[in-house]
Amino acid sequence: MSTECNWTRGFKVAVLGSTAIACLIFIRWRKVEEPVRTNLVEVEQPLQQETGAPITNQSKAPQGLLEKVSTAIGVAKQWQTPIEFFGRAVDEKGQPVENAVVEFVWTDTSREGTSTKIASSVADGTFSLSGVKGYHLMVNVTHPGYHSTLSARQGFTFGGFDTPHIARSASPVDFQLVMKHKAEPLLTLLDGKTSHQFSVERNGPPVEISLRTGKVTKEGQGDLIIRRWVDLESRIGVKRYDWKYQVSIRGGGVMVSSNAFDFIAPESGYLDQVEYGKRAIESDWTRQGMLRTFIRLNNGNYGRLEFKFLALGRGMDVVLNAFINTNGSRNLEFDYHLDNPRMLR
Repeated sequence: MSTECNWTRGFKVAVLGSTAIACLIFIRWRKVEEPVRTNLVEVEQPLQQETGAPITNQSKAPQGLLEKVSTAIGVAKQWQTPIEFFGRAVDEKGQPVENAVVEFVWTDTSREGTSTKIASSVADGTFSLSGVKGYHLMVNVTHPGYHSTLSARQGFTFGGFDTPHIARSASPVDFQLVMKHKAEPLLTLLDGKTSHQFSVERNGPPVEISLRTGKVTKEGQGDLIIRRWVDLESRIGVKRYDWKYQVSIRGGGVMVSSNAFDFIAPESGYLDQVEYGKRAIESDWTRQGMLRTFIRLNNGNYGRLEFKFLALGRGMDVVLNAFINTNGSRNLEFDYHLDNPRMLR
């Protein structure tokens, strides 16, 4: 492939680093060992002539250096572990997906540090890889007619000290895709594929954003209203504290969506506002979070918003994606390949 995937770059660093260390250690040992061997031979010959006794002292590399060489060579061999893998492409209902594109990328001892192979799933959704050697394998499954879920890209270890993946043809690993439906041109905050970021003052006034221009507006003029609270007095230890964001739509409604691939907005059930945050006493406390919502604007149009919140940021605290259907339809499925109109010009 002419274009290198971002998620393979780390592999090359690890492979080239381990191989370089092994070579440098071995070369250094040879440089130390050869002069020692030469000097010993020069001394052994006259001693044997004078005494007739064999010289039993042999040249030896320092024990610690030999151990390092052995360890480095062992690490390099881990990148030559035989790889065998069986997978299956399935849809959201567990049915097989034929002709899915499967990209295999594995770390190895090649000059590039990684090797790649492209395959496709057959009628029963299955695909496989064998006859190659490496340390770690990444498998990415895509299909032009499907959305890729998180499980559509997975990694597996075959070498090293980690528990190796055991391939079973009778039990292939599932990679889930979600079928695409008819997408409609949507207004979006996406500029190409880049999300927009906004700063919301903690414990301060709300920020209002126009979902038609993607810009912060004056009070009373925005469609989206975001508030943010951080309670540092609730600290537990040094790092934990209560925090939350509140989201509302002026003259409309909002509701939480738990499914990233649910693209049909509900007709009813919208609330005046929703909140997202964490309390310091919660076991799963974290300083950031994701929120997906459906919205209904005051003109009756529907949309969906995707937020990423930072609890204690001092700059751009909210990352926002917005998708608005302006024709009144509740269909909010977006196709990046369509020539969709943009909110930002």
